[in-house]
Amino acid sequence: MGMRKVVSFGKSSFVVSLPKTWVTRNNVKKGDELAVDEKTSELVVSVNSPKKRGEPNEMLIDGRKGTDILKTVIISAYINNCGVIRIRDLEKDSLPAVKDILHDLAGMEIIEEDSNSIVAKDLLDISEVSIASIIRRMDLLTRSMIDDSLQQERDLYDSVYERDKEVNRLSWLGFRVSRAVIDNPALLKMFSTTNWNIVLSRQVITQLERVADQTKRIARMLRQIHDKKRKKAFQKNYSLVNQHYLAVMKAYYSKNREEGIFKVEDRSKELLRISDRLCGKYKDVVIMRLSEFLKYIIASTNSILRSIMEREY
Repeated sequence: MGMRKVVSFGKSSFVVSLPKTWVTRNNVKKGDELAVDEKTSELVVSVNSPKKRGEPNEMLIDGRKGTDILKTVIISAYINNCGVIRIRDLEKDSLPAVKDILHDLAGMEIIEEDSNSIVAKDLLDISEVSIASIIRRMDLLTRSMIDDSLQQERDLYDSVYERDKEVNRLSWLGFRVSRAVIDNPALLKMFSTTNWNIVLSRQVITQLERVADQTKRIARMLRQIHDKKRKKAFQKNYSLVNQHYLAVMKAYYSKNREEGIFKVEDRSKELLRISDRLCGKYKDVVIMRLSEFLKYIIASTNSILRSIMEREY
């Protein structure tokens, strides 16, 4: 944080200079109008239009890393709003995997490609993306994954797996948008929200992605249970956890922190006790692992509950 000296200007005004790096990054020119949001002890200065920006920032990535490392670096660049991602010195075997990674990033399009390099550019208009819509879409996908995994049909797993990939894709987009909004007060103003609520939305996105992950694991492992009695006992517990998840998301959309929240929170403790009793009754490795997955879902759901309680109105 740099310090700026206040200069007297005329009889009724004071002037503070703007940092050149900020002016360049936001493509501010002489004569442009800036929005000024006055708070108790601070002024928030922002460009008047969130669409106004300078040249996109670029990241150059060494493609000689392993595919897993490349995936982490590429997604990190995407979340941090790199406008252009250049990957060079790619090995021939890595090229298809890297293209798949980039295709999973909403708004990122490959604009150049040869035998050992790829250039992808961001074509997404952040101002037209709603974090609320991302969360709702993730929630709907997760609900459908839980419903299908509850049916315990073997041929549904591939579909559950594909929807989990879509939830991941939406979570990366949500992280990217939330980072952009926090960095740009004009977007914050346009979406009529606060930095704290953006942080909470990011937490909700994280927890929804975790619920989807555990659901995918449950769908896969359920195929290992052949005893009908054990399947039915687990399914009953799983249904109760699903009801808990639905109740929390209902409270999230209602934007009413008093509407049944404390009752829902008490229910989670009972669900944990039920899972422990199930493990104690069967002492089966598969049942124990499935119960652990349920506990992770309960923990993630409770984190969403806390975000509701901390939300600013």
